[in-house]
Amino acid sequence: MKRIIAVLCVLLLGFIVAFFGYRWISDRASGESDRVYREYDQKFRAYLANATRLVGKETIKVERLSDQFTVPQKLTIKGTPYEIGLTIGHIGKQAKERLPLVDETNRDLNQKLAELYRKIYPQHLDVVRGVAEAYGQPAEQIDLVLFERDFGSDLWCNLLQHERFYRETDFSKQDPSPEKYGCSVASYYANGHQIVGRNFDLPSDRPTYFTDLEMAGTYRVMGHTVYDLTGEMNDGINEKGFSLCVAGNVGSQWLKGDLTGAKLKYTSREPYPREPAVVFWQMTQVVMQTCATVDEALALLRAVRVWFPANFRGMTLEGSHWLLADATGKAVVVEWTPGDSQLLVYDKPGPYELMTNFSFQEGEEFLEVVHGLFPFDVFAGGFGEATFPGVVFLDGGFDHGDEMPGHEAAGNVEAAAARFGDERFNGRDFCDVCCVHTFPFVAGAQQAKA
Repeated sequence: MKRIIAVLCVLLLGFIVAFFGYRWISDRASGESDRVYREYDQKFRAYLANATRLVGKETIKVERLSDQFTVPQKLTIKGTPYEIGLTIGHIGKQAKERLPLVDETNRDLNQKLAELYRKIYPQHLDVVRGVAEAYGQPAEQIDLVLFERDFGSDLWCNLLQHERFYRETDFSKQDPSPEKYGCSVASYYANGHQIVGRNFDLPSDRPTYFTDLEMAGTYRVMGHTVYDLTGEMNDGINEKGFSLCVAGNVGSQWLKGDLTGAKLKYTSREPYPREPAVVFWQMTQVVMQTCATVDEALALLRAVRVWFPANFRGMTLEGSHWLLADATGKAVVVEWTPGDSQLLVYDKPGPYELMTNFSFQEGEEFLEVVHGLFPFDVFAGGFGEATFPGVVFLDGGFDHGDEMPGHEAAGNVEAAAARFGDERFNGRDFCDVCCVHTFPFVAGAQQAKA
């Protein structure tokens, strides 16, 4: 009897230790995520205040969107390209971000890339000139290839502590944890308005901003920025009613007799193409700032080589495909062929387009297989107030079968379209395209408060 009591006491003690050990680990993890939400932008705000003083003008402004959440926030960028570049440069210099300088081995390619930008987006060269001046360097010495690929993304990802975000806000730590995640995009033309919706579905949170970009000489744009706050505008609309949304693009392969995904099929293994090219995240902003319609965007994309690198800051990247839509009701999905990066345009008859993370190039068999694993169920919730004029958000999102907090199926894309009346948009600046944009973590994964 004494032996039984001793064994039970040991088991009880072990249970108590395990329970409190789990609580300690859980509380510690929660505390770390709370801290990252409180602290992630402190240096950014301090550097921005000093940069604004040096420039003598507020070209970049950060504001809270909610008293409850520190992510996402509102970012307003307004000024000439040079002024914006000067502000970025002063922030980068304080952050000790290295400015890439051109060397003799790629000077010729650098000049060709500069010529390309003069034709399609000369404002970029003025941004570079502003950054270079802040660093005390001649603009001609800046390596444009590395500037667009590495400088902006490295600056903002380092400054806003992206790696810490990925680690401390890992959704797999949620209870219950989501087993599947993925992005979905839909457009629907109804009642004279083009409705565009997407979700941004990832395995962890991100320091995300809803950005209002008004750069002199370009169209004003409102959209989503996260990896490069000043050089990667997408998932939004411009003042002409043109919208662009991006999703990862996974291919197919046969593995042990089963059809499965090939993540790198639509990326480029080469360090940089042998001809002038624009990295895809920069190209999304170029298109948004310079194109008023889908047809204009297609003409630009046919004229410029778009580059899809396979790696980004040590992470493996899949390719991407884009849904383009405009105020006339036209909407298409664009992809690029592997290897030679030729533009493909998918223009389905009817009022709507749907796009997830799987390539149209693979054909119906692959799409049926992967969508069986990730059921595509578009739904509509109640509509909230617009954060920006004409930008309305669904209470729900575009579901991929994941079980993130706040995701519940409730209808379809036609139902979403039917909820809109013409009166809702009267007198609004960005009224031709409604961009419905949801983030799963806003629904409950991010609970930190200021």
